[in-house]
Amino acid sequence: MLSGVIFDLDGTLADTLDLCVEAFQVAIAEHTGDRLTPSEVVALWGPTEEGVLRSAVGAGWEDSVETFLAEYQRLHVAVPEPFPGIRDALDHLRSVGVPAAVVTGKGPRSARISLDVLGIADLFGAVEAGSINGAVKAEKITRILEMWNVSPQTTIYVGDHPHDATEAHKAGTIAVAAAWSSHTDVDAVRRSGPDEFFDSSLDFASWLIGMTSP
Repeated sequence: MLSGVIFDLDGTLADTLDLCVEAFQVAIAEHTGDRLTPSEVVALWGPTEEGVLRSAVGAGWEDSVETFLAEYQRLHVAVPEPFPGIRDALDHLRSVGVPAAVVTGKGPRSARISLDVLGIADLFGAVEAGSINGAVKAEKITRILEMWNVSPQTTIYVGDHPHDATEAHKAGTIAVAAAWSSHTDVDAVRRSGPDEFFDSSLDFASWLIGMTSP
């Protein structure tokens, strides 16, 4: 029986990665005149959007964050729901009293936009965003564990990036690979050494429900 479930957001809970890329492209182009390719945008990821735009835009980056958030909100209408099975799994966790949280590399404002648009904000007891200075997922996972007062050995962290398995293990939790997004580098995720691997969100949801059912 799992004692807690912590999720990444983009590419794990919902298919939002393209939205992130396009919103960054718009914000950077509007404030610098540079039109980055998707791969150039992704290469900047690690910090929150504030950190990405501080690096890409330089002076005046704070205004570019507002542009990013407005564009991200506008684009999100194209992704109104989580991946198949995710909502059912979250509803189940609530019904059996297993706590759920989000630890994401996104900033707090864009994370809130996604959770609100997806209609799942109320299903998480805690949401930990990233850092303007770079990745801090292990630290944030540990913060959730301490808040819940649960064992990391009976808690899972679910993420779609190879780095997620590394951070999950650094925090002592069970690493579950979410390889159901079309953007996931499946081979890299497998090489990262997750404890569980799923290439279907429906299969993951079924497994999770089984692992948390009395």
